Amino acid sequence: MDEFQIVKSRKTNKKKTVVANVERILKTVYDIRWELKSTSIFTELNECLLPYLEASCGSGRHVDMVCYGLGSFVEAHIARYQLALMTALRDKFQSKVPFRNCEVYDPIFITEERTLLQELGFTVLMTNEEGKRMCRPDAMTVFYLPHCGKALYNNLLWANWGPGLQHIIVIGNSFTAMTERTPFRILQSTAKYVANIQPYTKEQPLTIPDQFSDVFNDTSVHSFPTNLLDTVRDALWDDNAEPVYTEQDAEIIFKAQ
Repeated sequence: MDEFQIVKSRKTNKKKTVVANVERILKTVYDIRWELKSTSIFTELNECLLPYLEASCGSGRHVDMVCYGLGSFVEAHIARYQLALMTALRDKFQSKVPFRNCEVYDPIFITEERTLLQELGFTVLMTNEEGKRMCRPDAMTVFYLPHCGKALYNNLLWANWGPGLQHIIVIGNSFTAMTERTPFRILQSTAKYVANIQPYTKEQPLTIPDQFSDVFNDTSVHSFPTNLLDTVRDALWDDNAEPVYTEQDAEIIFKAQ
Protein backbone atom coordinates (compact mmCIF):
# COMPACT_ATOMS: atom_id res chain seq x y z
CA MET A 1 0.00 0.00 0.00
CA ASP A 2 2.82 2.40 0.78
CA GLU A 3 4.04 2.70 -2.78
CA PHE A 4 4.43 6.47 -2.82
CA GLN A 5 7.86 7.88 -2.04
CA ILE A 6 8.80 11.55 -1.94
CA VAL A 7 12.16 12.64 -3.33
CA LYS A 8 13.66 14.69 -0.49
CA SER A 9 17.03 15.66 -1.86
CA ARG A 10 15.94 18.99 -3.34
CA LYS A 11 12.93 21.20 -2.65
CA THR A 12 12.10 21.71 -6.33
CA ASN A 13 12.19 17.97 -7.02
CA LYS A 14 9.90 17.34 -4.06
CA LYS A 15 7.29 19.76 -5.36
CA LYS A 16 7.35 18.23 -8.85
CA THR A 17 7.02 14.75 -7.36
CA VAL A 18 4.00 15.77 -5.29
CA VAL A 19 2.22 17.33 -8.25
CA ALA A 20 2.93 14.33 -10.48
CA ASN A 21 1.62 11.85 -7.90
CA VAL A 22 -1.56 13.52 -6.63
CA GLU A 23 -3.74 11.04 -8.52
CA ARG A 24 -1.69 8.14 -7.24
CA ILE A 25 -2.09 9.35 -3.67
CA LEU A 26 -5.83 9.72 -4.23
CA LYS A 27 -6.08 6.14 -5.49
CA THR A 28 -4.01 4.88 -2.55
CA VAL A 29 -6.33 6.58 -0.06
CA TYR A 30 -9.37 5.01 -1.71
CA ASP A 31 -7.72 1.58 -1.70
CA ILE A 32 -6.87 1.89 1.99
CA ARG A 33 -10.42 3.04 2.70
CA TRP A 34 -11.80 -0.21 1.31
CA GLU A 35 -9.19 -2.19 3.25
CA LEU A 36 -10.16 -0.50 6.53
CA LYS A 37 -13.88 -1.05 6.01
CA SER A 38 -13.33 -4.79 6.56
CA THR A 39 -11.44 -4.34 9.85
CA SER A 40 -12.51 -4.44 13.50
CA ILE A 41 -11.49 -0.78 13.77
CA PHE A 42 -14.19 0.40 11.38
CA THR A 43 -16.77 -2.04 12.76
CA GLU A 44 -16.22 -0.92 16.34
CA LEU A 45 -16.30 2.75 15.40
CA ASN A 46 -19.66 2.30 13.70
CA GLU A 47 -21.08 0.24 16.56
CA CYS A 48 -19.97 2.88 19.03
CA LEU A 49 -20.77 6.05 17.11
CA LEU A 50 -23.88 5.46 15.03
CA PRO A 51 -26.37 4.61 17.83
CA TYR A 52 -25.16 7.61 19.82
CA LEU A 53 -25.40 9.94 16.82
CA GLU A 54 -28.77 8.61 15.71
CA ALA A 55 -30.21 9.12 19.19
CA SER A 56 -28.75 12.62 19.40
CA CYS A 57 -30.07 13.58 15.97
CA GLY A 58 -33.61 12.56 16.89
CA SER A 59 -34.35 16.10 18.06
CA GLY A 60 -33.44 17.69 14.73
CA ARG A 61 -29.68 18.02 15.19
CA HIS A 62 -27.24 17.35 12.40
CA VAL A 63 -23.73 15.89 12.54
CA ASP A 64 -20.51 17.77 11.83
CA MET A 65 -16.98 16.38 11.73
CA VAL A 66 -13.72 18.23 12.41
CA CYS A 67 -10.20 16.85 12.02
CA TYR A 68 -7.10 18.46 13.49
CA GLY A 69 -3.53 17.23 13.18
CA LEU A 70 -3.85 14.72 10.37
CA GLY A 71 -0.23 15.18 9.29
CA SER A 72 1.44 15.18 5.88
CA PHE A 73 -0.18 12.37 3.92
CA VAL A 74 2.03 12.91 0.87
CA GLU A 75 5.01 11.96 3.00
CA ALA A 76 3.76 9.62 5.72
CA HIS A 77 1.91 6.34 5.24
CA ILE A 78 0.45 6.67 8.76
CA ALA A 79 -1.26 9.93 7.78
CA ARG A 80 -2.64 8.29 4.61
CA TYR A 81 -4.24 5.54 6.69
CA GLN A 82 -5.68 8.08 9.10
CA LEU A 83 -7.06 10.07 6.16
CA ALA A 84 -8.57 6.92 4.67
CA LEU A 85 -10.32 6.12 7.96
CA MET A 86 -11.70 9.66 8.14
CA THR A 87 -12.99 9.30 4.58
CA ALA A 88 -14.67 5.99 5.39
CA LEU A 89 -16.32 7.44 8.49
CA ARG A 90 -17.50 10.51 6.61
CA ASP A 91 -19.07 8.30 3.94
CA LYS A 92 -20.82 6.19 6.60
CA PHE A 93 -22.19 9.23 8.40
CA GLN A 94 -23.53 10.64 5.15
CA SER A 95 -25.56 7.46 4.58
CA LYS A 96 -26.89 7.05 8.13
CA VAL A 97 -27.39 10.42 9.87
CA PRO A 98 -28.13 14.04 8.90
CA PHE A 99 -24.53 14.86 8.08
CA ARG A 100 -23.52 18.40 7.14
CA ASN A 101 -19.79 18.86 6.73
CA CYS A 102 -16.28 17.65 7.51
CA GLU A 103 -13.60 20.29 8.11
CA VAL A 104 -9.87 19.53 8.18
CA TYR A 105 -6.85 21.50 9.34
CA ASP A 106 -3.16 20.95 9.88
CA PRO A 107 -0.67 23.84 9.75
CA ILE A 108 1.84 21.64 7.91
CA PHE A 109 -0.41 20.97 4.87
CA ILE A 110 1.13 22.03 1.59
CA THR A 111 -0.93 23.45 -1.29
CA GLU A 112 -1.19 20.08 -3.05
CA GLU A 113 -2.51 18.40 0.10
CA ARG A 114 -5.18 21.05 0.55
CA THR A 115 -6.19 20.57 -3.10
CA LEU A 116 -6.38 16.81 -2.72
CA LEU A 117 -8.51 17.12 0.42
CA GLN A 118 -10.92 19.35 -1.48
CA GLU A 119 -11.07 16.75 -4.27
CA LEU A 120 -12.03 14.20 -1.62
CA GLY A 121 -14.93 16.44 -0.59
CA PHE A 122 -13.52 17.93 2.62
CA THR A 123 -13.58 21.57 3.66
CA VAL A 124 -10.04 22.75 4.35
CA LEU A 125 -9.78 25.33 7.11
CA MET A 126 -7.31 28.14 6.50
CA THR A 127 -7.14 29.40 10.09
CA ASN A 128 -5.30 27.72 12.94
CA GLU A 129 -7.99 27.40 15.63
CA GLU A 130 -5.53 25.72 18.04
CA GLY A 131 -8.38 23.30 18.78
CA LYS A 132 -10.51 26.03 20.39
CA ARG A 133 -13.70 25.21 18.48
CA MET A 134 -16.84 25.99 20.45
CA CYS A 135 -19.58 23.71 19.16
CA ARG A 136 -23.17 24.68 18.60
CA PRO A 137 -25.91 22.93 20.59
CA ASP A 138 -27.94 22.23 17.43
CA ALA A 139 -25.30 19.75 16.19
CA MET A 140 -23.30 16.76 17.30
CA THR A 141 -19.66 17.35 16.39
CA VAL A 142 -17.28 14.41 15.96
CA PHE A 143 -13.66 15.49 16.45
CA TYR A 144 -10.97 13.31 14.90
CA LEU A 145 -7.55 14.06 16.41
CA PRO A 146 -5.22 11.23 15.39
CA HIS A 147 -2.15 11.10 17.65
CA CYS A 148 -2.27 14.80 18.49
CA GLY A 149 -0.46 16.50 21.35
CA LYS A 150 -2.17 16.80 24.73
CA ALA A 151 -2.65 20.55 24.43
CA LEU A 152 -4.93 20.22 21.39
CA TYR A 153 -7.32 17.93 23.31
CA ASN A 154 -7.06 20.25 26.29
CA ASN A 155 -7.99 23.32 24.20
CA LEU A 156 -10.96 21.55 22.66
CA LEU A 157 -12.33 20.56 26.07
CA TRP A 158 -11.76 24.05 27.46
CA ALA A 159 -13.64 25.65 24.55
CA ASN A 160 -16.70 23.50 25.34
CA TRP A 161 -16.24 23.28 29.11
CA GLY A 162 -19.53 22.68 30.86
CA PRO A 163 -22.66 20.63 30.13
CA GLY A 164 -22.20 21.49 26.42
CA LEU A 165 -19.61 18.71 26.23
CA GLN A 166 -22.56 16.40 25.64
CA HIS A 167 -22.60 17.75 22.06
CA ILE A 168 -19.13 16.49 21.11
CA ILE A 169 -17.39 13.16 20.54
CA VAL A 170 -13.60 12.84 20.43
CA ILE A 171 -11.79 10.11 18.48
CA GLY A 172 -8.15 10.17 19.46
CA ASN A 173 -5.58 9.29 22.09
CA SER A 174 -7.00 7.53 25.14
CA PHE A 175 -7.81 10.00 27.92
CA THR A 176 -7.34 7.22 30.47
CA ALA A 177 -3.87 6.36 29.18
CA MET A 178 -2.99 10.04 28.94
CA THR A 179 -3.82 10.70 32.58
CA GLU A 180 -2.25 7.49 33.87
CA ARG A 181 1.04 7.82 31.97
CA THR A 182 1.65 11.55 32.29
CA PRO A 183 3.37 13.04 35.36
CA PHE A 184 1.12 15.29 37.44
CA ARG A 185 3.14 18.44 36.65
CA ILE A 186 2.79 17.90 32.89
CA LEU A 187 -0.90 17.08 33.22
CA GLN A 188 -1.54 20.33 35.05
CA SER A 189 0.38 22.41 32.50
CA THR A 190 -0.78 20.77 29.25
CA ALA A 191 -3.83 18.56 29.92
CA LYS A 192 -5.65 19.87 32.97
CA TYR A 193 -9.06 19.71 31.31
CA VAL A 194 -8.42 16.18 30.05
CA ALA A 195 -7.57 15.07 33.59
CA ASN A 196 -10.57 16.87 35.10
CA ILE A 197 -13.14 15.43 32.68
CA GLN A 198 -11.73 11.90 32.40
CA PRO A 199 -13.79 10.51 35.35
CA TYR A 200 -16.96 11.76 33.64
CA THR A 201 -16.07 10.43 30.19
CA LYS A 202 -17.42 7.33 28.51
CA GLU A 203 -14.36 5.88 26.77
CA GLN A 204 -14.43 3.02 24.27
CA PRO A 205 -10.93 1.75 23.36
CA LEU A 206 -10.64 0.34 19.85
CA THR A 207 -9.32 -3.14 19.18
CA ILE A 208 -6.36 -2.57 16.90
CA PRO A 209 -5.10 -5.44 14.68
CA ASP A 210 -1.34 -5.93 14.77
CA GLN A 211 -0.83 -4.70 11.20
CA PHE A 212 -2.28 -1.29 12.17
CA SER A 213 -0.59 -0.92 15.55
CA ASP A 214 1.68 1.90 14.35
CA VAL A 215 -1.24 3.81 12.85
CA PHE A 216 -4.12 3.56 15.34
CA ASN A 217 -2.51 2.47 18.60
CA ASP A 218 -3.96 3.92 21.80
CA THR A 219 -7.08 5.19 20.00
CA SER A 220 -10.41 5.51 21.82
CA VAL A 221 -13.82 7.05 21.27
CA HIS A 222 -14.74 9.55 24.00
CA SER A 223 -18.26 10.78 24.64
CA PHE A 224 -19.78 12.80 27.46
CA PRO A 225 -23.28 11.51 28.24
CA THR A 226 -25.61 13.72 30.24
CA ASN A 227 -25.98 11.13 33.02
CA LEU A 228 -22.25 11.50 33.74
CA LEU A 229 -22.05 15.26 33.23
CA ASP A 230 -24.99 15.76 35.61
CA THR A 231 -22.79 14.46 38.45
CA VAL A 232 -20.07 17.09 37.89
CA ARG A 233 -19.74 19.60 40.72
CA ASP A 234 -20.29 23.26 39.83
CA ALA A 235 -16.85 24.07 41.19
CA LEU A 236 -15.26 21.97 38.44
CA TRP A 237 -17.14 23.84 35.72
CA ASP A 238 -16.22 27.18 37.36
CA ASP A 239 -12.52 26.32 37.11
CA ASN A 240 -12.39 27.34 33.45
CA ALA A 241 -9.43 29.64 32.81
CA GLU A 242 -8.11 29.59 29.25
CA PRO A 243 -5.04 27.32 28.99
CA VAL A 244 -1.62 28.91 28.63
CA TYR A 245 1.35 26.84 27.50
CA THR A 246 5.06 27.07 27.08
CA GLU A 247 6.26 26.04 23.64
CA GLN A 248 8.47 23.37 25.21
CA ASP A 249 5.56 21.52 26.85
CA ALA A 250 2.61 22.12 24.57
CA GLU A 251 3.15 19.80 21.57
CA ILE A 252 1.09 22.23 19.54
CA ILE A 253 1.71 24.67 16.68
CA PHE A 254 0.44 28.06 17.76
CA LYS A 255 -1.34 30.36 15.32
CA ALA A 256 0.63 33.26 13.91
CA GLN A 257 0.32 36.48 15.86
